[in-house]
Amino acid sequence: MNVYVLIAIIALCWGAGSCMQKHGIASEFPRLSLGTLTRDWRRIIKGLFTNRVWLGGQLVMAAGGGIFVYATSVGDISVIQPLSNTSGVVAVLIGVMLLGERLRGIEVVALLLLIGGAMVVGFSSEARTADEVHRGMLLMLTLVTAALLAAGFAAFGLRGHGGRTALILAFSSGIAFGLTNLLVKVVTESSKGGGEAMRVNIEVIAGLLGSYPLYVLLAALLVGMVGYQLACSHGRIAVVQPVTTVFSNVLPILGGWLVFDEAMNAGKLAGIGVILAGTVLLALGRDESTA
Repeated sequence: MNVYVLIAIIALCWGAGSCMQKHGIASEFPRLSLGTLTRDWRRIIKGLFTNRVWLGGQLVMAAGGGIFVYATSVGDISVIQPLSNTSGVVAVLIGVMLLGERLRGIEVVALLLLIGGAMVVGFSSEARTADEVHRGMLLMLTLVTAALLAAGFAAFGLRGHGGRTALILAFSSGIAFGLTNLLVKVVTESSKGGGEAMRVNIEVIAGLLGSYPLYVLLAALLVGMVGYQLACSHGRIAVVQPVTTVFSNVLPILGGWLVFDEAMNAGKLAGIGVILAGTVLLALGRDESTA
């Protein structure tokens, strides 16, 4: 099958799956708060896993992930990764056309900048095998990300609702997923032991279990999942999904530069600048109850 057809299917799965999650959680638990989440987490988990739309969205997202893995085995990751960001366009279209969400002109421009910037960053990246993992830079990046996440959830706890609250949650879930993606690469490189292929044996597994990146990875994944569901509960998927997806890709790019000595070229810098411009436009928009 043509790789571009696979990319279209991936984008459709991820865009539609995110909209199904949004619809499911918003109908089951509109405007979740941190207090409700911590007090009634068992009821919330049960409610979500018995909500067919939300559960179907998870399955559709997982199907897209499986197709993504297959696509990378038959195509160029430098093409597949950036074009997969078009799932944000799918989410916007479904959100507006089927879920009745409304976007203002400035938001449309901002989202186009976000998605376009992410594609520029992706096409400007070159895959390479890391010669060394800079553990000090990885720790610094992890701590900065943790501080941003703490600030994001604290802001959510103080505000509780509103347009910018959902934007903050989407940004937080995006950087949490981005840290997860970066640490997946760290764990993968560690398992290679200087070789070209991953090694799976008792020694490698023991080494991974005794290394902090694995546990930070799992914690970041959990935080990202919680943040994304909260964002869907409070905001419009046409905004939440593109923001989350874009920042989940940007952080690994920065991490590749700081942690793996990957080149930071003009294309990446330009793409990141465009993404920041789009983020500022979204943040400057008026604070609505449905972000």
